Amino acid sequence: MQPNAQSNYLFSWLPLSLRFAIRELRGGLHGFRIFLLCLILGVGTIAAVQTVSHALITTLDQDGRDILGADISLRQIYTPIPQDIQIWLKEQGGILQHNVEVRSNLIAQKSGESILVELKAVDSLYPLYGSLIPQPDALFSNEPTIYLDPALQERLSLNIGDKVRLGRVIFTLGAFITNEPDKLGSGGFQLAPRAMISTTMLEKTGLIGTGTMAYYYLKVAFPDRQDAKELDQILVDIENAFPDTHAEMRNFRNAAPELQGFINRLMLFLTLAALTALFVGGLGITNAVRSYMDKRLPVLATMKCLGASGSLLMNIYTWQICLIASLGIFLGVFIGTAGPWTFSPLIRQLLPIDVHIQPTLSGIASASFFGFLITLIFSLLPIGQARETPAADLFRDYITPQRAWPKLDIILTILFLSLILCGFAIITAYKPTLALWFIIGCLVTFILFRLLAVVLIALTKKMPSQVGYPARRLAIANITRPGNSSAHIILSLGLGLTLLVAIGLIEGNFRAAINENLPNDAPAFFFIDIQPEQLEPFQN
Repeated sequence: MQPNAQSNYLFSWLPLSLRFAIRELRGGLHGFRIFLLCLILGVGTIAAVQTVSHALITTLDQDGRDILGADISLRQIYTPIPQDIQIWLKEQGGILQHNVEVRSNLIAQKSGESILVELKAVDSLYPLYGSLIPQPDALFSNEPTIYLDPALQERLSLNIGDKVRLGRVIFTLGAFITNEPDKLGSGGFQLAPRAMISTTMLEKTGLIGTGTMAYYYLKVAFPDRQDAKELDQILVDIENAFPDTHAEMRNFRNAAPELQGFINRLMLFLTLAALTALFVGGLGITNAVRSYMDKRLPVLATMKCLGASGSLLMNIYTWQICLIASLGIFLGVFIGTAGPWTFSPLIRQLLPIDVHIQPTLSGIASASFFGFLITLIFSLLPIGQARETPAADLFRDYITPQRAWPKLDIILTILFLSLILCGFAIITAYKPTLALWFIIGCLVTFILFRLLAVVLIALTKKMPSQVGYPARRLAIANITRPGNSSAHIILSLGLGLTLLVAIGLIEGNFRAAINENLPNDAPAFFFIDIQPEQLEPFQN
């Protein structure tokens, strides 16, 4: 059997239109480089964002107990958690562990240098989950021992065994903290490096007094209750049994809400930006498909003269575009999922949590779905125009290009796919309302630039054609010639620049909000850790 005959036999079970599409693709992908590049960049970006965001959220969910340091956590400022709540939690089978966090001034005895630290006092049960490295045994010895953030080693030129002072107590540096399991679960903004001592030593420092801005934590573990719903119910029961409590409560499923909210907002922004890039790339897809269809005009006209129906031609080139798009989407998904996995060690260094990055089916499906929708939305119009153009007009297209308007079924299909794209983007977004306004903004921008392109081309046509240098006359003529791509170029450039300007304005507004919202009477310096007996000498 000859190779061609064997190939025809293998594909004989496929639909006629698909067999024609496969045969035409034997000539290679010439003319589809921009098409593939637009898809690879857009789909790859969405896949990368989905992969990283899913890894971050999954890590927060799976390691919630270690991040929070408990099954549930109660936090209160100025005063400890009331005893009646502690007794009630013990009756429910909870194991209680106490932390106190306060900002203080740390002074190195050897150099006399001082620095602000986030002081954390823990009891002997710390940590309930996860592991503090090094082990906290030395903290609970009879000698005043302190653990410090490694950043302080260089700042204060400290070594193990050196003496530092906190309040009224001189501590011996026992170790540098290489892993603090519940650092993210503290819930407060960390202004300075960590210092850790025992709760018994905290009382001796004299740092805690009336009005001291100290945060009191009660970490609770329930060995017999591991289900998140049961722990949610305990929090509800605390609110019902103690309606006057002002403690902030959370369970391990909400271990780091600030970080999780930041991740969700960041990934929403990146996803919408990637979707906009894919949308702008869709215009490149339209141009690529239109250019390809222009090159196939003799084939289209010949097939129509031989009796091929418009539906058959429509199906052939729709199959062809889908096959090529599958290649671009596959490459985009591969790059978007393999990239974060390859650079996962670097990503772990940039993030405060140990992220386990791996491809997910939902991320791959989401990126692929967006890619196919964008491809069909921006490809059906030029294919539909070619389907409706008579064979005679196709033969004359090189001299007087003709573009028949597609039938209603093509227009309705494009609108239906566009609604699916918008709905899917809104449903999968962290904040659907923001995604909705984002899509409305994109549509309004698209319409405005399309109208601008029509107006500019119309004004160009009214310019004198016999004035100026020949190069200028030819340039103006090319802008307004039949079958020109001026409108698509204006639209692509306009949308791309709009995206860049929008990103720049968002960043500028954030910076301005931080700088301009500072009160006029904001102090140039502030001092903390001033004890009552030191107040008068300090003022003098």
